[in-house]
Amino acid sequence: MILSLIFIIPFVINILVLLIYIYSRKSKFKNIFIITAYAAFCLLLALIIIGRFSKVVDENIDYTTLFWLFSGYLTIVAILVKILVFIRIYQRYQDPNNFHYNFFGKKVLHSGFLTNKEFKEFMITTPLFLFAGAYFVARLVNLILYGHLMVWFLFFNLQ
Repeated sequence: MILSLIFIIPFVINILVLLIYIYSRKSKFKNIFIITAYAAFCLLLALIIIGRFSKVVDENIDYTTLFWLFSGYLTIVAILVKILVFIRIYQRYQDPNNFHYNFFGKKVLHSGFLTNKEFKEFMITTPLFLFAGAYFVARLVNLILYGHLMVWFLFFNLQ
């Protein structure tokens, strides 16, 4: 379990750098985000290779927990991407330069309102969010129902 948590630390750092980049919009945090993403996936690849050839490491890694944490990571990243796309679209929707009113008084958006990049980002993260999110939530519910999650005990045994 502890070895599995050690392997998830780079992914948590990656999310924190992503959040810092979202709020600051500085290019150095974007570069750090890309570097931490590559480092995290290289670490995962190294884990797979070492686990394949070393029985000691393979026996000490809880792959179920590891995959659950990775699916949670992917779910959070997909949700953040979707939120950012919706924020940009909503800000553009509020700008009067992006629409006009037709003869009947309805708001008509201009053709360049939604960019191809935003559409692709949204469409690529949809299956990622659905599959990884479904596994993450199903496993979380399973952990809560069968009492394997300590947080559940902390909330209900404080009586």
